[in-house]
Formats: sequence, structure tokens, C-alpha cells
Amino acid sequence: MMYSDYGMRIGLFTDTYAPQINGVTTVVQMMQKEFKALGHEPIVFAPSYPDQPETEGPEVWRFPSRQVNFHPESRMTWPYRRKVPSILSELDIIHSHTPFSVGLLGLWASRHYNIPHVHTYHTFFTEYRHYIPRPIRPTKKMTERISRAFCNRCELILAPSEEMKQELDNYEFSTPVLAMPFGIDLDTFSQPIRRDLKKNLNLSSETKVLLTAGRLGPEKNFSFVLDSFAQLKQKLDDVVLVIAGDGAARQDLEQQAAKLGIQKSVIFLGYVDRSELVDYYPQADLFVFASKTETQGIVLLESQASGTPVVAIGEMGVLDVVNDAQSGYLVNEDLDAFTASVFELLTDDEKYKVFSKSAFELAQKHSAQKTCEELMKKYEQLLNHSAAVPIS
Repeated sequence: MMYSDYGMRIGLFTDTYAPQINGVTTVVQMMQKEFKALGHEPIVFAPSYPDQPETEGPEVWRFPSRQVNFHPESRMTWPYRRKVPSILSELDIIHSHTPFSVGLLGLWASRHYNIPHVHTYHTFFTEYRHYIPRPIRPTKKMTERISRAFCNRCELILAPSEEMKQELDNYEFSTPVLAMPFGIDLDTFSQPIRRDLKKNLNLSSETKVLLTAGRLGPEKNFSFVLDSFAQLKQKLDDVVLVIAGDGAARQDLEQQAAKLGIQKSVIFLGYVDRSELVDYYPQADLFVFASKTETQGIVLLESQASGTPVVAIGEMGVLDVVNDAQSGYLVNEDLDAFTASVFELLTDDEKYKVFSKSAFELAQKHSAQKTCEELMKKYEQLLNHSAAVPIS
């Protein structure tokens, strides 16, 4: 070992963090918890937010930031604080989660202080280019080149799924790429439920509940979920669709629901704190998901950890976290097939019980603790200068 007796000091660099709700924030917070439990010292470097002002360590260092005009959910960060350089120089490992302002600080620190740098490629950036105004929007090839320029200056790249690793292999990185899906905090799902979903939404105890969650952006394909739900309503009357999340596409989705005549049965919750969402998973009958751009899909694992089966479009990282025809159904982007799968699980009680048990058992294999233990092995390899040997 090359680090001291206090354990490893791990810098987690991210351009998105609490109170913002998304998959990257969830992963970084789980890493904090698990690394501390393992006796190490995680330090987060992140943007400040209007309702979360700049703070100084020791566990979280926030930098001045402002809203990005063309993407209000993102922050443009000025990653400088007077005391930060001395903190950076004492890090044993740098692990970045975004390649933007704060991620670039991590890249600079790793080069300047000769610290091993691991980067998790959380976002399928080539499929998110539509958020950038056309005059400055990079082409797909340019996006790949930008990714290559960042990642080739790291020692190890982690892909959240085997499918995302295959995508990154096409980018021809010189840095090793490993598939490492991040697990979930299983302890969270053993806590008593504090919020009664149906009571809060004034629903009958007999009402079937479909739940979905995520940022309301076009790449998440919620419009498909609404179209499928409209079909389902023709077969089942007492069923609602609950959408947890918010974003630029919300108004369009509300208009779509009205046009389909299902607006009274579609409930937009807006952004929901993860602790609240954890209460909602086990009270839903099914979790439905139509995104085709997920590098992993943590919400799918979380739903299954609650014993709630999934119906999803079987593409990208979703394939790694749902066992088709066991813990849920993975279908093509076909409205009839998707709706039929939802209808079957809502109406076949015996099959539902089997799927629910399988979903719970699958999720138990994906713990954040196991992921962080595996990460520590990779960090130690890098610290012991064994990166010249293929990391596996």
C-alpha cells in the first residue's frame, strides 16, 4: 500500500451533486457512504447551488457556479477555492464522474500532482447533444474525439454497463475501459415506509399504480410511456401512471397526456427526493421505463430491490440490470408488446408473485458495498504502479 494509516484519501469530482437529483449524484453519495464505512476518506468536489451555498470541507468542497442558459439543470462552475490546492495535493486517488469544469479540475490535479485518475463515463453524450444550441453543437464524431481527449489522460475508465463499454470501445481509447455497474444501497430498502403513496395522492386501495422516474427530457422517451399507458387504459380503468421527475419536456408531456385523454390518470410529481422515491417503489405495482440511452439505470435496480417488477425497453445498460421474463419484461420499442407485458403482470397474480421474488433476489446481488470493495482493488492496483499490467 502507498497510502497512510488513515486509509485512502479519495477525491470525487463531479459537476452535479445534491440537491440536484440524478444518477450521478446518487452514485457519488453512495461512494461517500461506502468508502467511509470501509475506513477511507472520500472528499467531494462539486458545484454550489442557490439553495446549497458554497461550503468548505472537510468532506465536501463546493465551488461558485451559475446556471447554464441552454440547459437550466446544469451548472457552469469556477473550480477554484484558495484552500483547495493543498487538499488536492494530499489525495491518493482521483475519481471523476463528469468531464466538465470540476472534472477538468480533477484532470489537472492528477497531472500536476501525479495522482492516479479513474473516470466513470456515466452519460451517453452522443445521444444528449440536442441540449446544445445548433451553432455550437458538436457532431457525433467530435463528441467522441472530445471524450477521447479527456479519457486518454486518465489511468482507467469505468463504464456502468457492458453495453456502454462496447460503445466506448468504438471510440478507440488508449486508456483501459472496464464495465463496472454500480450497485445500490440495499440498507435503504429495508427501512419502514414513511409515506403512504395512495393516501397522499387520494387513490383507492384497489387502484393499480405504474411508476416511472427520471429527468423529463426527450432522450428518456417518456412520450412512449404515455402512449402505452393510453393503450392500457382501454383495457384497465382503475390504473394510474405516476411520473417522478421534472425537466424541459414536462410541458410537452402534459400536453400529450391531455391530447390522449389520460390527463386525469397521469400524475406528475415533479422532482422527488430519493428518500421519498424509495418509499414509493414498493407501493407501486410496476415500474415502467422506456429510455434507450441509459448507461445503467439505477432506478430499475432500486425498484427491483423493493420487489417491484419492471417493464422496460431492452436497450443499453437496462440489459445488465433486468432479467427478462424473470424480474421483469424487456421488450423492443413496440407499443403493443410493451402494453401487453404491463397488462399481463397487472392481471396475472401468480406470475406477478414469481417476478416480484425474482426482482428482489436479483437486486441483492448488486450492492454498493460490493462495488466499492471492487473499486478499492482497482485503486490499489493503480497506486502500486501496476497499471502497466492489464487491469481486470
